[in-house]
Amino acid sequence: EFTKTEINQDVVDNFSLFSAIKSRNISKNFRGGSLVALFGGIDMDLRDAYLLNEGARIDVTAAFGGVNIIVPPEWKVVVKGVPIFGGWSNKTGGKDYVSLDAPVLTLHCFVAFGGVDIKN
Repeated sequence: EFTKTEINQDVVDNFSLFSAIKSRNISKNFRGGSLVALFGGIDMDLRDAYLLNEGARIDVTAAFGGVNIIVPPEWKVVVKGVPIFGGWSNKTGGKDYVSLDAPVLTLHCFVAFGGVDIKN
């Protein structure tokens, strides 16, 4: 079992090739970034991070690998992208459980033979 590394980054840029990255981001001004998992995995815990009103965008690429993202329950998560022999699962509370002015995390995904999992 890998230990989670605590980071304080407003913009993340993670690249995993035949390896694993596990982190917990505690940024008070999280703006998004890029997560790329090729034949590997990325676990990002954002439960202690904060989004400003303009929200954040993460570009996610998972090819023969997987990306897991954990978000606070008060965030709204929007997932867009292209799945090719793969896909994503948004298991967050969804629009019925968050307020209309909730901060929005937008994920732009390219998934090929892999998966992206978003949950609270």
